[in-house]
Amino acid sequence: MKFRTDVDGEIQGIRFYKGSSFSGDFTGQLWNTSGISLATTESHSFSGDTSTGWRELAFPTPYPVSANTTYVASFFSSAGWFNSSAGSNSNSFASSGKDSAPLHLLQAGVDGPNGVFNGGSSAYPATPGYLSSNYWVDVMFYTTQLTVTGVSPASGASGVPVNSNATATFSEAMDAATITSSTFTLLNGSTPVDATVTYSDITHTATLTPTLPLARFTTYTATVKSGGSGVKTSGGGTLATDYSWSFTTEPTVSCTTGLYPCSIWGPGGTPATPAKQDVGATYELGMKFRSSLDGLVRGLRFYKGAGNTGAHYGHLWAASDHSLLATVLFTNETPSGWQEATFESPVAITAGHRISSPTMR
Repeated sequence: MKFRTDVDGEIQGIRFYKGSSFSGDFTGQLWNTSGISLATTESHSFSGDTSTGWRELAFPTPYPVSANTTYVASFFSSAGWFNSSAGSNSNSFASSGKDSAPLHLLQAGVDGPNGVFNGGSSAYPATPGYLSSNYWVDVMFYTTQLTVTGVSPASGASGVPVNSNATATFSEAMDAATITSSTFTLLNGSTPVDATVTYSDITHTATLTPTLPLARFTTYTATVKSGGSGVKTSGGGTLATDYSWSFTTEPTVSCTTGLYPCSIWGPGGTPATPAKQDVGATYELGMKFRSSLDGLVRGLRFYKGAGNTGAHYGHLWAASDHSLLATVLFTNETPSGWQEATFESPVAITAGHRISSPTMR
């Protein structure tokens, strides 16, 4: 019988319906319409099997088939047994095919006759069957449509650490050359995130590593692209559509929420007057604080108003002797909003002890 598939996949073997009196040896084959044998099963006698029903003959290796391409599946009976072409089996393909998506048996005339045979030998069944008969041959087909089986961070995740990577795991082995920063992307709104992309053939996982830490309290969208310009399997398979998911990074929040790193003001804190200039003067501005837990001060933040230009330095001081514990230069500042800078080494603090001041100059 002639058939087509809607998607790429593999034929793992041939099925046929066995009558109770069938004897001899049986072999299954897959052909193209030029009469070339593509795959052949081992011969099987089903010796002592007197029952009726579907029997399966597996290929030594699954054979890949392409969507919308005509193939022929057949079985050879050394003793000449077949399902009768009379009665309800006749005219099966004369006026219609048989659709069981993604498989389709062709109506006679769509691509030549269907219900075909070859008498006397195991050869390409090119002879039109009597009355386009159904000889009850079938295939064992498995789709090889590429899918994304897992991602990280999870879709919809929140509180994602800003130093996180994005990963996508695929359903099968990939062509590593197709997994690049143009086929696996990360966007902040409409702005691409600069990143490197690598692939592990062992786990079938692509990893996107941002060049810089992600912005806090920001929603990012990762996309794995489909189609001819997208990712491909080692056999050339593609995703049916682009695969996208989003996640939100961790906020800088009050420690009362239990999230870290924590701060005093949180992401929503803003000054009533974001910027005020005292012409000709410079200032060291700070606040005194204590912590109820032992911990580490990894860096400093300050709120920058529009127009607050120039270099800004953060300092952490000891209360006991006013000694300078750490200094950091703020870089990559935005025009306004909270600015963050990390010390070269975190500073350990003890619960209940007052630190004189983190300051900004």
